[in-house]
Amino acid sequence: MGLECPIAFFGLTVHPTNVITSCMLSENPLAKVNEKDGLNNQNFQDLRQAMLDGNWTKHNCESCMVQEQKGLYSDRKKWLEKAKRPMKIHNVGFELENNPILHLNINLNNVCNFKCRMCGPKYSNAWIPDAKYLKSKDKLIVRNWEDSEAKQFVDYFKILEQYGDRMKLQTVWVTGGEPFIDNQIFGILHQLKNYSKASSMNINITTNGSKINLEKIKQLHEFGEVCINISVDATGSLFSYMRSAGVFNFEQLCKNIIALKNLNMDNLKIQINGSHQVYNSLNIFDFYKTFTKDIPVDDIQMRSLSHPEHLSSCILPKAIKPLAIEQVEKILADPFINVHARIRPDLNNVIKNLKFEPLDKDILWKRFIKFTKLLDDRRQHYIQDEVPEVWENM
Repeated sequence: MGLECPIAFFGLTVHPTNVITSCMLSENPLAKVNEKDGLNNQNFQDLRQAMLDGNWTKHNCESCMVQEQKGLYSDRKKWLEKAKRPMKIHNVGFELENNPILHLNINLNNVCNFKCRMCGPKYSNAWIPDAKYLKSKDKLIVRNWEDSEAKQFVDYFKILEQYGDRMKLQTVWVTGGEPFIDNQIFGILHQLKNYSKASSMNINITTNGSKINLEKIKQLHEFGEVCINISVDATGSLFSYMRSAGVFNFEQLCKNIIALKNLNMDNLKIQINGSHQVYNSLNIFDFYKTFTKDIPVDDIQMRSLSHPEHLSSCILPKAIKPLAIEQVEKILADPFINVHARIRPDLNNVIKNLKFEPLDKDILWKRFIKFTKLLDDRRQHYIQDEVPEVWENM
């Protein structure tokens, strides 16, 4: 086996700019949505051949490449485990072309009411004014973006027209923007029932949790599993600092999660989806305590943020890293918090990332300082009020 990733062979990942990428972690366009048989084009065949040969293609797979170079359990490896059963069911292997589509990842648009610090205007149009401001100060601290890219909308009818006949969907992931900003997502999911059996599809909808429509969610009872995957990284006012920029607070989020729990749908799963980074590295114990003891959910996923690099927790100063590791070890030692199978491997990854020392750490830390100070001044919400330990090292 080389460096195969099932998503590149059996997935269809649609970016909000109406292009098809290798996976949700890549922004590199390999085909256009309206390109005839784009999943079989030369770009995809070259990528798959490179994987079979054991070669990384950095522009497509940088996130997993960096994770594995750090010794982390990458998303690619996680997907290899997940794909074993559906590949066996459909009796398929890693072919260069004409693979069935078992996984659909659709980014509906970039319309969002949040402007999370680790995000950018390609995934949130609310970020555009801040991006223009930061770009005027330093192009390196804005994620890859051109001023011409404003609101983006995916033509999902074109996707179904092009690829519906090849769909044998096992998993459908929906992201944005914010998928619940309007009701479009529900129409798309019901359309998919024309191409794959509803009870065979497990749906995962990544949301910021601010626009939950309980009545519409109830209508998804036909699907195998419906996971409401809520993106949150911290508790209290740090949540607003990192994610919502003041338009929605942590108390409101908790109320929405409780309302979801009270639906009592047999096929509903509530998952918290966080990213460990500089800002929340000292809040992580309280975060896990909240969602295992105070408002227990079905699962918690914690990724070690790799991009943007200047927010990755591996660049933390040596004075703070032991405090961050202590937070993680405290979670792992508490049997009333360490309650999900995913927690230990996720947090082992976090510890490995914290112990990693990048060669360009000093450059990235200076970029972090500039990014944070500029954004704090613009948003009038300051890191010294949220994470004073980090502020003291800036």
